Amino acid sequence: MVTQPYADSAQMRADVRRDRLLYIYPTSGMSPDHPLAQPAAFGWCWNDVFRAVHDLVGHAATGFQFGPVGEENAFRFHATVMSADELPALAAETRLQNCWVNFGPHLRDAHGNLVHPGDAGFIPASAQTLCGAKSILPCCGGHRLHALAKARRLVCLNPL
Repeated sequence: MVTQPYADSAQMRADVRRDRLLYIYPTSGMSPDHPLAQPAAFGWCWNDVFRAVHDLVGHAATGFQFGPVGEENAFRFHATVMSADELPALAAETRLQNCWVNFGPHLRDAHGNLVHPGDAGFIPASAQTLCGAKSILPCCGGHRLHALAKARRLVCLNPL
């Protein structure tokens, strides 16, 4: 089972502010010919960079939480610093992932009804796997590791 690098968005934001670090999932499982799978720098692909920037701009800087409403608000804020040409990629990466994580078929009962915390069959975000069917959405593996050499990390030079 893959675990989340942070228990919640408040923990991530505190890590950025206090320690000037941001842990992200290293991208894995993305088709190697996908543009965001191409190498960026320091062993990161462009999808890793994109996710780090979104978490900094959309969550750490604003305080928007992870979850359906916070992710939508993070998308809307992040969109204010993107060009019109970049918005489809931002929407695909953030809005589609939000739909999958918070409303996907893994959170539905046999009749298609959304299950909620406490209901039989509910899967918390910490136990979910990300959708492998979306070409723009990475299937990620990893968690916050004590051995930093094994984890992707972003050192923020100007903390929020």
